[in-house]
Amino acid sequence: NYNLSKLSWFGVAGNAEIFYMPDSSNELSSFLKLLSSNVNRTVIGMGSNLLIRDGGIDGLIIKLGKSFSRIEIKSDSISVGASVPDKILSRFCSLQSIEGFEFLSGIPGCIGGAVAMNAGCYGSEIKDIFLSAKCLDFMGNEVIIDKSEKFFSYRNNRRVKDLIILDVKFNKAKGNKSDIDKKMHEINN
Repeated sequence: NYNLSKLSWFGVAGNAEIFYMPDSSNELSSFLKLLSSNVNRTVIGMGSNLLIRDGGIDGLIIKLGKSFSRIEIKSDSISVGASVPDKILSRFCSLQSIEGFEFLSGIPGCIGGAVAMNAGCYGSEIKDIFLSAKCLDFMGNEVIIDKSEKFFSYRNNRRVKDLIILDVKFNKAKGNKSDIDKKMHEINN
């Protein structure tokens, strides 16, 4: 009976029947495997693109917290936790002179949601930088999705309907920091 209003940008919502914020992907997987299959499961992110009715949501509501908000630079990619805010990743990439993430500075929400809906603006979309994602299905089993599956379309990702995105791997391309900052400034204006 957890009130969801503080998790929605609109500040209005009913209650979650069951609200759960896991500490790790292993904990979440174990929990989902123990949960009865007839319990509805809903995943929410930052609540920037979410309107929840006064009657609330039946079943389990899952929100990934700070333990899913890491950013790690690899030699040819960037690994990002699903709860990292889009704007934070955009700023981080700017500081590292990594291009292709500028458009995220204009999108409210988090990376998990951005991948789930193929977020985009100003001529760029998540699919342009996406490589793969580590997910869990609603029964707690690990699923890896790969860009080669071609599941993105305009503001849609048909592959993640019944998946919980945990970690996303993006393409890493070095760019000019001044050009990156200029593009981010134009987008935010």
